Amino acid sequence: MRAEVENIVEAVRKSLKLLGQRMDLQTAPHRLEEFNAMIEDGDLWSDPARAQKLMRDRQMLVESLETYRRIEADLGDNVELIELGEAEGDAEIVGEAEASLRA
Repeated sequence: MRAEVENIVEAVRKSLKLLGQRMDLQTAPHRLEEFNAMIEDGDLWSDPARAQKLMRDRQMLVESLETYRRIEADLGDNVELIELGEAEGDAEIVGEAEASLRA
């Protein structure tokens, strides 16, 4: 892998690490379980403002986790494509994966 691409991969990995720290990624699944348990409470909707806030917070967490996982998977997929393309001498695949990483 070219040095420029390696730098991009490293920058994305560092950004993902920072994002994971900001999201408190280690506790996010537990927080999601808590949100889900609160939603199942039958009394939740007796306070519509609280219920709406809870639903918004839960949805934001779900979307954040999905985005993080998608970026992480895309990074891994593109690195694998580059390695495969280089091993097979397929410059087109390498170029497409590099372009995807830059984007």
